[in-house]
Formats: sequence, structure tokens, C-alpha cells
Amino acid sequence: MPMKVEDLEKYKNYTELEMKITKFLEEHKGTAYTCSEIYKYLNKKAEPQNWGDVALLVLYCLTTGKMAMDGKIKSRYAGGDVYYYI
Repeated sequence: MPMKVEDLEKYKNYTELEMKITKFLEEHKGTAYTCSEIYKYLNKKAEPQNWGDVALLVLYCLTTGKMAMDGKIKSRYAGGDVYYYI
């Protein structure tokens, strides 16, 4: 998939999933999402439908947590959930 030249440097150390998550959060700047909400928006599914979907949801949650620890995105704990944002 083609990529803008300025994005090559910006996303140099990002996986494909990290780029998708970051771009989603950048498009929705000012709003915070849980990892399951990010999964739902990016995969157009209300809930996981099978074990493959459950595994993908877990991957999204692990990836967003790692991204927050690495400083690629921000996170905040509120109301019993962890929210991610830019």
C-alpha cells in the first residue's frame, strides 16, 4: 500500500496494526477509546463473532497497551476501563 513520504519517518518503528490504531486516534483526536472500541471501529464488528475475532481483539488490547507504555499513544484509567487517545 502506498504511503506518504512524511509518514515514512513518522511511522518508522510502527507495526502495521500500530499505524492503523494511531491513524484512527489521530482522525478522532479529542476522543478517547477503549481497546475494544478501537477494535469495533477498525473491524466494523459490534462484537467478536468467532475465536479468530476474539484473538484479534486480544491482539488489539495488547498492542494498545504496549503503544501506551512506549509513549506512542496516551492512556488514562477511568470508570473501570483504560482509554487510549492522542
